[in-house]
Amino acid sequence: MSMVWDMFVKKVDATGSSVGECKLCKKLIKIPQSKTTTNLLGHLKNNHAGEVKKWEEENKVKGAQSPSTSQQKIEASFTRIMKPETRRSINKKLAILMADVSLSLRIPRLRTFKNFVQSLNGSYVPSTSRTLLKIMDYYVNEIDGHNRKLLAENAARVVITADCWTSFNANTGLLAISGHIVSPDFGKRENFILDCVPLGQESHTADLIADKIRESLGRVNLKYNDVFTVVADGASTMKKASSNLGID
Repeated sequence: MSMVWDMFVKKVDATGSSVGECKLCKKLIKIPQSKTTTNLLGHLKNNHAGEVKKWEEENKVKGAQSPSTSQQKIEASFTRIMKPETRRSINKKLAILMADVSLSLRIPRLRTFKNFVQSLNGSYVPSTSRTLLKIMDYYVNEIDGHNRKLLAENAARVVITADCWTSFNANTGLLAISGHIVSPDFGKRENFILDCVPLGQESHTADLIADKIRESLGRVNLKYNDVFTVVADGASTMKKASSNLGID
């Protein structure tokens, strides 16, 4: 209820005009034909400022304790049942986010993460690690399929770039392998990611790196002798890994 009609009673005077009777002082205030309550509100502020302040304070507390109807409708719209296709779409975006920044698969299980996500949409529950891994595998297979098709369409030999670094987020060493195809006349060039391989915390030996490169090439139906050369930094392990593969 508004403050005006909490403190006034609507009546009709002897002339048939609409008036408001103040509950606090019984004074009659005329209500204009436009039905606005400006006159009534002005009377309250000018003559009953203390009661106005008290009413505002009490209703501020009530408002904090009891959400308004419109607020309840908003909250209800956020907590309604989520459609399966919407849930799948959010799961895919979460999987891509985690892969993109090397986040741990344990993060979606954290209570604080769940609380954060559900504060945005109460009907969404983060996926399990198994579901996220399936989504990541699907995207990896999709990328591999694209790369196999790309390589099958180009007769030119492939150059690969290999680089190792330590990811603090994933707590592991990583080996990134990218491919580059240049047509014989240098008129066409294609760049693509072959793999990003976790090496663990073990020593990044030349044999380990060479094995990982072989596995990555095998996934897209490439043999080591299909690779023209390897581009890497000057680390001795990279040079030896290339030598082990028989690649200059």
